[in-house]
Amino acid sequence: MTKIAIISLSELSRDPRVSRQISILYPKYEIITAGTSPSKLSSIPFFKLTYNGKRIFQRALVMELTKRYESFYWNYANFKDLGLFLHQEKPDIIIANDIDMLPIAIKNRGNARVIFDAHEYSPLENDESFLFRLLFKPYRTWLVKKFVQMADSMMTVSEGIAKQYYYETGKNPIVVTNSPVYQPLKPSPTNNKIKLVHHGAALSERKLESNINVMEYLPENRFELHLYLIPTDIRYLEKLKKIASKFPNVYFHEPVAMLDIAKTINQYDIGIYLLEDLNFNTKNALPNKFFEFIQARLTLAIGPSPEMAKIIEANNIGIVSSDYKPRTIANRIENLTLEEIQEFKSNSDKVAFNYSSDRNKEIILRMVTELIEN
Repeated sequence: MTKIAIISLSELSRDPRVSRQISILYPKYEIITAGTSPSKLSSIPFFKLTYNGKRIFQRALVMELTKRYESFYWNYANFKDLGLFLHQEKPDIIIANDIDMLPIAIKNRGNARVIFDAHEYSPLENDESFLFRLLFKPYRTWLVKKFVQMADSMMTVSEGIAKQYYYETGKNPIVVTNSPVYQPLKPSPTNNKIKLVHHGAALSERKLESNINVMEYLPENRFELHLYLIPTDIRYLEKLKKIASKFPNVYFHEPVAMLDIAKTINQYDIGIYLLEDLNFNTKNALPNKFFEFIQARLTLAIGPSPEMAKIIEANNIGIVSSDYKPRTIANRIENLTLEEIQEFKSNSDKVAFNYSSDRNKEIILRMVTELIEN
C-alpha cells in the first residue's frame, strides 16, 4: 500500500485543512503524520513537532544580519528529528503543509514525491507588522524562492494566492478550497427576529469587534448576534465580551466541535464576517467559516473581500458591503426583506455540495494518483 506522510506545524485535530487531508486519504492509503499534536485517529503513526521559541526575535535579528537562513530554519523546531522519522518510515508521498514543512520534505524525500499545500502566501502573511517585515519577510521569501519549485505538485486555498505563487515562482498551484464535509441540511425558516452568527478563533488580528459593532446600527427588537468563539486569546475574548455588554441582543455560546459547526449554526439566518484586508493573505482569504456558512444554508454578509465576494455574487447567496465599516454592512442587512434572506439561504442549499470537501476530495485523490502513476 502507498504510504503518505502528512506533515504540518499545527495541532492536527484542530487544523481543519489538515484534518480533511487525513480523512480523504485514510484508510485508502497508509498514513503517517507529524504535527504539534496528533489527529483524532490514534491508530495513525505520529511524530510530535516542538518549537524552539527561546529568544526567537534575537535569533531572527542575527539571521537577518548574517543571512544564515538555513541555520535558522533547522533550529526553528526539531526538524532534524522529523527528517530521521521520514527516513525511517520511507513514505511514497509527502504532503508538506505550509512553507515551514517544505524544506524538510524536499531534503528528506528519498524517492518520495512531494505535494506542497500553501495555506497562505507566506512572505506576505503578516505584512502589516513592522517586526515581520524586518525580521521574517526576507527569510520567508528565501524559503519560497529556494524550495517551492522543487515540489512535484502544489495546491493552495484561493485563486489570488495561486496567482501570486505563479508570479513569484512559476509554479501553478491547483486551488483546493477550505470547504468542509457536505452536510445534508435544509435552510431554517426566517422569521421576524433575524439572527446573525459568527464563529471561529478569538484572535485580535481578525478585529472581531467590527462584527459586534454592527449591532449598534441594527434595531435590537429585530436583530440578534450569536457568537461561537474559541478562546485562543482569552484576554481578547474578555475584551470582546466587554464590548458586547452594551448590546442586550449579543449572545456568547460555547464553541462546538469542527464537524458540528454547520448543523449548530443552521438555526440562524445570516453568517457575518468583516475581514479587513490587513495584508495580502487576508485580502485573498477564503476561510473555513465562509464555507461553513454555506453548509449551514445561511445568507452570507461580508465586507468587500474579493475572493469571497466572487463566490457570493456568482451564486446569489448573500450581500457584499462596499467597505468594512459596521454601519455600512448594517444598513445593507437592515434593508433585506425576509423573502430575500430566505432566497439567499435557499441558494446556499443549491450550491452546498459544490462548495464541500466532497468535491475537493476528487481533486486531492487525482493529484495523489497522478504522482503514484508517474
